[in-house]
Amino acid sequence: MSAPNPSSDPVVELDARLDFALIRRLFAERGRVHIPGIFSQNCAERIYRCLVEETPWQLHMNDGFRHFDRADEQMRLLPEPTRVLLLDTVYKNAASGQFQCIYNSFPVYDAYHAGRRLDLYLMRVYEFLNSPPFLEFARTITGIP
Repeated sequence: MSAPNPSSDPVVELDARLDFALIRRLFAERGRVHIPGIFSQNCAERIYRCLVEETPWQLHMNDGFRHFDRADEQMRLLPEPTRVLLLDTVYKNAASGQFQCIYNSFPVYDAYHAGRRLDLYLMRVYEFLNSPPFLEFARTITGIP
């Protein structure tokens, strides 16, 4: 994992070429909208680099109603037969009709509010998504005050 360099990070911002009227119309027609290219190119590239190279992912899975998070490093330290057994168990549970989930995650909200990993560019994105300019954009698109 490479270290973030906040001093050279681009500002988190929407792409200036977004067609707000089109996005609003599509949302009104469908009740949802996918907005490819929502961020400026530099911002999108930096988000990608942060997700691929800097974010400390963890494996999230369940065993019945109990949920577990295991740091990537913890999973790598498990002996190969143990990892295989773990994944085989997950697949068998899912195949038998039991609720089963397994995915990589990073708890942005929890980390941010605990003051952890605030150096990550992802935290700038979190701040932007909760900022007045983005909330105004969302209100404009959805028509919800």
